[in-house]
Amino acid sequence: METIMTTIVLIVFLACIFFGWYFYQKARNKERMSLIEKDADLSDIFKPRKMNLRFPWFRIGMIITGIGIGLITAIILSSFCKVKDELVFSLMMVFGGISIIIAHYLDKPENE
Repeated sequence: METIMTTIVLIVFLACIFFGWYFYQKARNKERMSLIEKDADLSDIFKPRKMNLRFPWFRIGMIITGIGIGLITAIILSSFCKVKDELVFSLMMVFGGISIIIAHYLDKPENE
């Protein structure tokens, strides 16, 4: 029964992706056809777009470092006193959040 449900969920997920792509292409085609009917300038549509894909290695590194510092802090606290598992998780999230904020401000001048 579990495999049938997993298969159904996978098929529905893939169908959603396909229909999303299909309706996007259909709307794009309709827009182009309406521009052609109006004799509009099509050079803006067909010119190649400049892709600015820059993977945020700095931010990911800062987040992982912050989570690691939170984990180390939790391990040190657990060696001195009894610490619950929730505190370990919360320290990891707090230090991870602080690292996200620091990464945002350190990476900000580069984006502007």
